[in-house]
Amino acid sequence: MIPIPYYISDELKAHILNQCPTAESGWEFANQDEDTLTGDFFGKMRTQWHTNKDYEWRFHYNKVRGRGRNAMEKTIGADGIITLHYRDRITDQDFYKSLVFQAKKINNPINKDQWKKMNAFFPGGNMIVCYSPQGYNCYINNNTTNKLSLCKIIAEDFLQCKIGIMGLYYDHKDNKFIRPNNVPTKGTVDHELMIEVFKNP
Repeated sequence: MIPIPYYISDELKAHILNQCPTAESGWEFANQDEDTLTGDFFGKMRTQWHTNKDYEWRFHYNKVRGRGRNAMEKTIGADGIITLHYRDRITDQDFYKSLVFQAKKINNPINKDQWKKMNAFFPGGNMIVCYSPQGYNCYINNNTTNKLSLCKIIAEDFLQCKIGIMGLYYDHKDNKFIRPNNVPTKGTVDHELMIEVFKNP
C-alpha cells in the first residue's frame, strides 16, 4: 500500500468529490466524443500544488497522443490511465499505483475485444468509463452487471488501494507503460491523470 497519511488521503478525496459535480456538468458542452469528454473531465480535476504539514499534492492532467500509427489502444485496449504517484524525498523512493481505462459515451457499445486486451495486460486494474447526461459511471474488471460512480471509485476504492495495480505507471516521455517488476510495454495512450503526493524532508 502507498504510505500516504490519512489527512492527505482525506484532502484528495474531498477534492475529487467536490469537483465532480462541476466536472460532470461538462457533458452539456463536451459531448461530441469520448476523447473530448475525458479531457474536459480530467482537466477540471487539475490543481496547483497544495501543502499540508510535510506533504505537497496536486492533480496533473496530460493529453497524450494516442491515435495513429502504433497507437497503444490497438494493443492493450485502453485509451487512458489514472496514476497515484507518491514520492518520499527523505528516502528518495517513488511509489506508483494505476488504473487503466477505456472511455465510452452513452449508447456507444462496449468493445469486448478492447476489454479482453485490458484484462490480459492489466488484470485487476482496468475499467470502462461510461459518460452520460445523467452522470459519469464505470464498470470494473470485466463486470458489466455492477455500474459504479466514476467519482466514488477514484475517490474511495482507488485512493484506498482496493483497486489498481501497484508499481504500474505510464512514462509519457518514452511512450511506454512500466509495469510491476519494471517490465516495459511500448505504446501511447490519449489521457494521463496523475495524482502526485510528495513527502518533504
